Amino acid sequence: MMDFVEWIEERDVVQQLVELAIACKDCLTELTDFTLAYLNRDLSIISEKTNYCSEVEMAGVYYNHGNNRLELALARNSWRVRVNKLLEDSQKPLIQHIQKILKEGLAISIPPEDHFRQKLTELKCIGLQWAENAKKVSMDSGALGLDEVCELITQGENLPVHFEKELKLLRARSMLYCICRKPYDQRAMIACDQCDE
Repeated sequence: MMDFVEWIEERDVVQQLVELAIACKDCLTELTDFTLAYLNRDLSIISEKTNYCSEVEMAGVYYNHGNNRLELALARNSWRVRVNKLLEDSQKPLIQHIQKILKEGLAISIPPEDHFRQKLTELKCIGLQWAENAKKVSMDSGALGLDEVCELITQGENLPVHFEKELKLLRARSMLYCICRKPYDQRAMIACDQCDE
């Protein structure tokens, strides 16, 4: 009779554990779904929830279907935190760095509606458009006027993306020589009697 009573007590304990595990799984599923669907800029909301998910993962609580989704949610949050840090940094990012981070975001299926993906995509488009224009102007053999070249340099300096190579080419293109008032184009030139350039 005693074995039967112990068996019933053990069964009750196991039943309670199963109920707690189901409640934990439901909570994790809810947190994971919220994290995966979150697209806004405010990372404090999502960080609190992913911190809880991280703690659960570190505690060794796993469930088959949700574990991959949990890892994806944590990876997406980590990506968003890195993008936010990049955007708020005092130094301008290189276009190559922006492209690399966007590629990483695509690999973890960051949705196009995500605030941080949209911001990076916008920076990439603005930057590449300016860089293409700068490249054309730097090789136009003086066709574009100096004031327009200087305006393009100013635009490049004010971009939220850093383009050192292109700016250097434009600055070299904007140097005028005293007689012809044209940029140096690798052809023979007449030297000035006053400045000997």
